[in-house]
Amino acid sequence: MQEFDILRAVLEHAPESLVIVDTECRIVAFNQGLSVLLEAYFQKKPAVGDDYTAFIPPEHLGKFNTTFQLALQGESTFFETPTQFNDETYWFENTLTPIQDSQGKITGVIFCSKNITQQTKYHQALEIQASTMQNLFDQASESMILLDLEGKIIRLNQFARESIQRLRQLSPEPGQLFKQFVDPSNIQTFERLFHMSLHGKSVEEEMSAISVDNQTYWFRTRLNPVYHAEGKLVGVTVISEYITEQKKVEIYLIESEARFRSILHAIPLPIVVLDKHCDIIGINPYTERIFRWKEQDVLGQSIDSLIPANFHEDLLMSTWESLLIHLMEPENSHEVLEVLLPPTSQTAYFEVYANDFEFRGKKQTVVMFLDITNHIQSSRVIQNQLEILREVAFVQSHVIRSPLAKILGITNLLLQENQITLEERSEWLGHLTESAEELDIVIQQLVDRIGK
Repeated sequence: MQEFDILRAVLEHAPESLVIVDTECRIVAFNQGLSVLLEAYFQKKPAVGDDYTAFIPPEHLGKFNTTFQLALQGESTFFETPTQFNDETYWFENTLTPIQDSQGKITGVIFCSKNITQQTKYHQALEIQASTMQNLFDQASESMILLDLEGKIIRLNQFARESIQRLRQLSPEPGQLFKQFVDPSNIQTFERLFHMSLHGKSVEEEMSAISVDNQTYWFRTRLNPVYHAEGKLVGVTVISEYITEQKKVEIYLIESEARFRSILHAIPLPIVVLDKHCDIIGINPYTERIFRWKEQDVLGQSIDSLIPANFHEDLLMSTWESLLIHLMEPENSHEVLEVLLPPTSQTAYFEVYANDFEFRGKKQTVVMFLDITNHIQSSRVIQNQLEILREVAFVQSHVIRSPLAKILGITNLLLQENQITLEERSEWLGHLTESAEELDIVIQQLVDRIGK
C-alpha cells in the first residue's frame, strides 16, 4: 500500500503526462496531467482497465504499436507526434519505458508524453532561419567560407565551391583544411590573416592567383572573427570578392600613366601638367632645367605663383585660368609669354600651348612651353637693321643729296671759266670746300649709324 502511494505521488507531481499500462496495453495508473489532456482531446476521461490504444489518434496508432512492442522486448523507445487540435498543431515527445519485476520479467510499460510544441516551433523557426541564411549564403555573389578555429571548413557557398574548382580543380568539402585549397603563393598571407582574425581582428587584403589554365585572377579577401551569442570565438569567415576586371583597368591605367610620363619626359620642351584649379601635378625634366624647379618643391603649388601670366595687355588676362579658357577656343592656338628666368632674371619668351584631357575621371591640362627667345631676338635684330636701312635710304635720298647737289652746281659753274671772274672763282671754291665738308660729315654719321 505504501509503494502504491509513493507511485501515485510520483505520477501526480511529474511535469509530463504519464500512464502505466500492462502488457496488454490496459491502463494500470495515470496522472492528472494525462487525464486532462485525453479528456480535452477525446472528450472522454480515461479509467483504469481501459485499452490505452483507444486514446491514441488513428494516424499515430501504427507508430505507437511498433514502439510498444519494442518496449515489451525491453527496449526504451520514443517518437514525436504532431497532433491537430482546435486548428492548432501540438507536438508531443512520447517515451515508452519497460517495467520489470524483481525477476526481470516485463510486467508493463510506462508511457510518458511531453508537450514540446513551443520547443518544436522554436526549432522550426531556427531551421527556417538557417535555411534562409543558407539560401542567402549560396546566392551571394562573393565566395563565402566559414572556418572553425583550426582552419577547417564548416560551410561554404556554391560560389566558393565553383571558384576553387575553377582555380585549383579541387572539390572542397566541410571538415577539410581550407589551407590546402589556397594558391601556394598566398598561403603565408592567408596564415597571417587567419592568425590575426583568431585574435579578434577583421582584416582585408588583395591577392592574385594563377589558375590551372594559366589565367591570373585578382580578388579582395576579408577575414572576420565569428562569435557565439555568449561572446565566445567560434570561427572565422573568409569572404572573397573577385576584382579581376577592376584590377585589369587599374593596371591599364598605371601602365598608361607610365607611358604618359615616359613620353612627357622624352619631349625636349618644358611641359607642366595642371589640375582643374591650375595647381601643378607634374613636370618633366626640361621644365626643371629651364625654370630651375624641383618637382617635389612645386607639386601642389599654383602655377600663377610660379609663372605670372605676363601676356599681351590687349588680352586682358591676369590669371592662368583665364589664359587656359582663352587657349581652349578653336581660333586661339597659342599665346606668347614673357618670363624672367632664374637665377639671373634673364628675359625669355615662350609660345604657350594647352590641351585638356581626362585621367581617372579628373580633368587635367597639359601646358607646353616653346622657347622662342632666339627667334624674337633675331626678329628684333632684323627689325633694327631694317630701320637702319630705312634711315640710310632717307639719308641717301635727302640728307646726302643736298651737299652733293651743291657740289655738282659749283663744279658746273667753275667749269665755265669765261663767265666768272677770278674773285668769283675763289669765292665758289670756298663754297665747294664747305659743301664737301658737309658731305663728309653726313657720310661719317651714316657710317657710324650703320656700324651700331
